[in-house]
Parts: sequence; structure tokens; C-alpha cells
Amino acid sequence: DVSGNEPELSKLVLWDPVIDGNQFLLTLEQLHAYSLTSQTRFSSKRKPGSLPQIFGHEWTDEKRASFSHLKFPVQAPKTEHLVVSSAEYARFEVGFDAMDASWQQVETNDDLHWHRPEFTDSAFASPEAYQTILKFLQS
Repeated sequence: DVSGNEPELSKLVLWDPVIDGNQFLLTLEQLHAYSLTSQTRFSSKRKPGSLPQIFGHEWTDEKRASFSHLKFPVQAPKTEHLVVSSAEYARFEVGFDAMDASWQQVETNDDLHWHRPEFTDSAFASPEAYQTILKFLQS
């Protein structure tokens, strides 16, 4: 439950949240297929394996069905919350712009570089996001 209305939660942080599970799965599958054939990640083209997986993570039918039902709540929870995203993510994540104004959102200016192979080892290095989240949690 991503509503954040659980009484034991004092604060909720969502970093680049999935807005629509179906769309997210479709995007992952397309990126996975592209990475196998584009030769940007591997030196030769590869065929998909026999396991139902995306980027090395097994996706059983049960897991896929569960994930596809994810829908970001329209209204913000009563729990103190923060939605952190890079401006790049917010621009391209389908449905992000439809979020209700009650959500406390912060768009960072540093890019996480999910899509850039040269940043693979530092894709999660976002000093501005870390600083924003830390300040929120300490408040």
C-alpha cells in the first residue's frame, strides 16, 4: 500500500515512484529488449533467455500481475511525505504530471543518469536528492 496512511508511519519518502505499473513494465521490457540488441551494453547482440526476466531479475506471472496493478494514489496521504524525482524523470514518467497538488514534490536538478551507459557505476549518485531526503527526515 503506497497510500502512506498507515498509523505507524511518521514520514514517507517516495523517490522516483512508479505511477502506473503497467506502463512501467512495458517501459522496462522495451529497454531490456533494446539493451540486448543495440550493442550499447553488450559487445554482441543477445537473444532473450528462457527465464521470464528483465535485466537479470526474474519476473514470475505472480510478480508481474502484482506489479501491473500498481497505481499511484491521486491524493496525498495524511502522513508527512515527500516525493523526490529528478526533473528528467518527472518529465518522462507517464502520469507524473497528473499528480494531485496535495503531494509535496521536489524535483532535483542533478540527473540520476539511468539511461547513460557511461554512468552505470554512479547511476544512483544524486547529492541533491540525498540532501533533500536527509533534510526532510531530520525535520
